[in-house]
Amino acid sequence: MKLENKLMYLQRKCEKFLPESIRDDYFGIEYSLADVYDNLPKITELQKLAGEVVLWTVDMFEAIEEGEI
Repeated sequence: MKLENKLMYLQRKCEKFLPESIRDDYFGIEYSLADVYDNLPKITELQKLAGEVVLWTVDMFEAIEEGEI
């Protein structure tokens, strides 16, 4: 449970750096990181790092739920 709490904290902290329009959108973050800007905001280097962390934490939650971790 401690790992999940740490991941949730990290995700919430990093989400604050992302533009609101993609903050809760996994694919929006992914497309912005890939420089696919079809109606998505361009993001700074700091926002790119935050986006990578958010996507990583989502992947970690999925792995935990599926029993891989």
